[in-house]
Amino acid sequence: MELAIERKNLMEIAEAAQRVAAKNSPQPAFSHLLLEARGGTLLATASDGEVWLRVAAPAEVAGEGAAAPPAHLLAGLVRRLPDGPVGLRSGPDGATLRVAYGSSGAALRGLDPEVYPPFPERTGGETRFSVDGGTLGKALRRVLFAASTDPARPAFNGVLFRPVGDGLRLVATDTFRLAECRLATNGGGPAEGADAVVPLRALREVQRLASGGVEGAVEAAIGDGYIHFLLPGGAELYARLIAARFPNYEEVIPSGSTTAARLGAGELLAAAERAGMLVENDPLSPPLVALSFGEGRCTVAARTQTGELREELRATVEGEPVEVWFNWRWLAEGLRAVGDGGIFLGLNGPLGAAVFRPEGREEGQAYTYVLLPTKPPGE
Repeated sequence: MELAIERKNLMEIAEAAQRVAAKNSPQPAFSHLLLEARGGTLLATASDGEVWLRVAAPAEVAGEGAAAPPAHLLAGLVRRLPDGPVGLRSGPDGATLRVAYGSSGAALRGLDPEVYPPFPERTGGETRFSVDGGTLGKALRRVLFAASTDPARPAFNGVLFRPVGDGLRLVATDTFRLAECRLATNGGGPAEGADAVVPLRALREVQRLASGGVEGAVEAAIGDGYIHFLLPGGAELYARLIAARFPNYEEVIPSGSTTAARLGAGELLAAAERAGMLVENDPLSPPLVALSFGEGRCTVAARTQTGELREELRATVEGEPVEVWFNWRWLAEGLRAVGDGGIFLGLNGPLGAAVFRPEGREEGQAYTYVLLPTKPPGE
């Protein structure tokens, strides 16, 4: 393999690949990446055995071939190179990759590329759908934060993909909060398909690639035990699904409310963050803020041993007056996901599940965030 590539292009694919490659794996190949020079393209493939990513960048290829350098070492080196063209050349066995930059160079000892495991093949019989990349990237941003990272609860360590009619539902929960985003798909969408629980690690990379500024559709296919994404710019991601049943999440979304409030999401977020800053700086205080709803107002309050805060926001409130206490971080994450426009809050007493939704119609998707309040401090 012999080629020249701009450092910026090489860094993009090396960074993406090393995020997927395993740092410590009993299978040495998964701490490396596979570089392949074909035509006018450099392909980089990485995996940890559960998630596979293949990305491409334009290159001036003088000789086709392959190399398998250490993923994190290559990415670290390229990150520190000066701007300009970078030369890559592999030895006869492909195990050594020589990196030339300006009048300098380095050599990285890797593996024989022939031992690198092949990109998994798809089995057919898939449920397929297409979604605008920007729409999918936004939807993932709105749900990923609500998933659990507790390895003892594998069903909650990913996002539920549920094809429904002409659309797709994405759902994540850690049992304390739940985020659901309903998307419209392109071309009529999938038929009814089986649920798929997609691991967080894979979807974080899909979000990066879908939101990376390259416009176009994401083509996805759910097969037997896997999901495959073809992303704008030509990147491919394959992930093994989580083999656990997602709970019937619709049962926990309240169908009504005893108190309904409407106000500006951005104003509420700013007040919640100021209150959160106060409790965050007092290690003896729980990370809680209070929201009180009454006629024409929403009050945000926090009190610690080092100070207190109280802000009143204008709001339209219907139903019973109520005070609820929330973990301020979970409240802020949900408000950021709702967006900067108006917000609807459906409340069900001091300890009942609260529903957050954007006010007005959103193009291409509908969003719901459910958050459980907590008992006031000291109770």
